[in-house]
Amino acid sequence: LSSVKMAVSISSETKLPDSQVGLTITADSDETTQVLDKIMKEFSKKATVPGFRKGKVPKQVLLSHIGKRNVYGSACEELFNISVGKALKESNVNFIGQAELDVDDVEKLIAEFHPGSPFSFGIKIDVWPETEIVGEYKGLEIEAEEEPFDERLIDEALVELQKKHSSTMLAGDGSVAELGKVLVASMSGYYAKEDGSKGEALPEIADGKSIEITMEHGLYMSGFVEGLVGVKVGDVKLVPVEFAANAPRAELRGVKALFEVSVEAIKDRILPDLDDEFAKLVSDEDTMDGLRSTIRARMDEESRK
Repeated sequence: LSSVKMAVSISSETKLPDSQVGLTITADSDETTQVLDKIMKEFSKKATVPGFRKGKVPKQVLLSHIGKRNVYGSACEELFNISVGKALKESNVNFIGQAELDVDDVEKLIAEFHPGSPFSFGIKIDVWPETEIVGEYKGLEIEAEEEPFDERLIDEALVELQKKHSSTMLAGDGSVAELGKVLVASMSGYYAKEDGSKGEALPEIADGKSIEITMEHGLYMSGFVEGLVGVKVGDVKLVPVEFAANAPRAELRGVKALFEVSVEAIKDRILPDLDDEFAKLVSDEDTMDGLRSTIRARMDEESRK
């Protein structure tokens, strides 16, 4: 778990289509400094710099060795990981699932990070849909047999909380992409010809530079993650995919395509332990037993609505 104590706020909230809200989260100037110091210490422990012992590399030497963009990128990532949960916890947003970074240009966002200055970024997250009751409902009587509660639902909710509060670290030299890791890659999409070769470029929405790809089934087009298993930093892989029949862009529904993916970095995804400290981080409870009870109560409440 992170030891950085975040002072964050939600500066704006916007309703989006499809039962989502957009939030702008701001970390104050002290937090950007603390997070950068934390990231530098973590890099210092792992980096091998000629002439220096691990953990004893001067900050400017380390920054030059690793690269300012990589360090600031990791700092932005850490701010996202530890501030989103705290901001949502302190808000009145009745959210579902994981937040998603809402930004068109990740590189531009990283360029806006300056330690010692406030840092803002946008997220979007699913919320419970608003419902409208039509007709008379008072006085109706309903008989229903109560189903036994499935404790696995709590386990699944805890796994989602773990993922939401996870962090990432650059994987060691020679690492290969596998399920559970996170890739940083640039990619371009193309229509697939009948013989399987590259055709014309897909709409620019299918392109991206230095984006993060979570190696997890079901998050992207069919075949995308599976086609990246085994790649290494520096590899350029042509991955065949098929867009879902209900893809948001009508012109891409059911389309077979090829994505040319250039792998820039591979990261390990670090999940926090499911212990009492985690319960305190994500809720007002002091123990995991208390957190499980809270999740169960919320599920019971939602099932009765």
